[in-house]
Amino acid sequence: MDATGGYPGWSMWIVMIAGTAALWTLVFLTIRALYIDRDTHTSPTSARPGGSARSEEVDLLEQRLARGEITVEEYVHLRAQIEVLPGRRPDHRTVET
Repeated sequence: MDATGGYPGWSMWIVMIAGTAALWTLVFLTIRALYIDRDTHTSPTSARPGGSARSEEVDLLEQRLARGEITVEEYVHLRAQIEVLPGRRPDHRTVET
């Protein structure tokens, strides 16, 4: 018979505590990653009515500009048109066409 009377020694307790801590850390990080990922896809403009649609329109304009389908002047003009859509006060910026 060994000195511990057949029960696991203190090293086994350390392994069990470390394993439990690792498990709960993994659970916490997984839940945190799910919620942080969800928060990064929202933008302040999506809180306004129609905000996400405007964001998609601006993204589309930026893609068209990057592909060379529209000029910078057209981009500025179309972006100004998006900014003054019904239900939103126009910015005080002036756009030269």
